[in-house]
Amino acid sequence: MLDDPNLWMAAAIFAVFAFAVLRRVYARRVRDRSLISAGAWAQTSDRLRTAQDLLAAVNRLRNTDADWARTAATLNPRRRGSIDRRLARLEHIYAGDARQALDAIRSACEHVIAVNPRAGFIDALDAAIGGRSERPGPGSGP
Repeated sequence: MLDDPNLWMAAAIFAVFAFAVLRRVYARRVRDRSLISAGAWAQTSDRLRTAQDLLAAVNRLRNTDADWARTAATLNPRRRGSIDRRLARLEHIYAGDARQALDAIRSACEHVIAVNPRAGFIDALDAAIGGRSERPGPGSGP
């Protein structure tokens, strides 16, 4: 029975057909999910997307007595891991001083926006981290 070439041909045709159908279904799912995400993204005001959004949030935080808990909750309300790691790195660099970290983020946002007005949120956070990889110790500097 397994030696029948017609059976193998039918199995190959079925496999190609099944692959094409599943690929189309998966592509439609991904497209629909991205449309929903884009719509939810546009309607949600607490989600930051651009360096300009980040700059506005940082300026709002600087006008309050923001600690790290409030800073993290404002800048990463959905608790995304990639943003959490960047904020934890900034917290480490500035030894828990939220005001200094906010100043560094603000400065990085302004720089990134000057270079590219459409820069992303992550680009600005990376610039804030890259702009100062270590906090200087006492007595260091010129």
